[in-house]
Order: sequence, then C-alpha cells, then structure tokens
Amino acid sequence: MIKDTLRTLTAGYVSTADTPAYLFSGELAELYPDAIVICTTRDPVRWHESIKEVMQTVHLMVFLNILFLPLPTLRYFGAWVKCTEKR
Repeated sequence: MIKDTLRTLTAGYVSTADTPAYLFSGELAELYPDAIVICTTRDPVRWHESIKEVMQTVHLMVFLNILFLPLPTLRYFGAWVKCTEKR
C-alpha cells in the first residue's frame, strides 16, 4: 500500500528532497531503482533548529491548506504538518 501510494504521489515528478521524502528512501529506491541519489549530511542540531523555524512559519500560514488543495501531492501538506507536530 505504501509503495502504491508513493507511486501515485510521485507520478510526474523528477526529483524530491529532504522532508518527508527521506522517510521513504527505501521504498522510493525500490520504486525507482535507476534513480540517482545524492546524500548530503548536516549537523543534526543545526538541522533541527532550521526545520523547527520552517515548521513554526508554516503553522502561521493556514491558508496553504486551501491553496494546495487542488494540487495532486501538496493537498496532503496540512496532514504532513500535523504529523510533524507529534514528533
């Protein structure tokens, strides 16, 4: 089910980066075995501080859920934001 959903969500896309794609790197590698993967590293503490600021900003932009609704993949953005709050 996860692979089928990922296949649908990534249809037509040529790349992905960072969150939430890295959470499904194994599944994406199975779906797209010829993909080129570039792995970069970053200090975990600095990354967390950076993503925390992004998420706080996103929470203030409630209208994004409405704006992204007609878009095939981004319509799930609001649900993703809510899930990240729990982590």
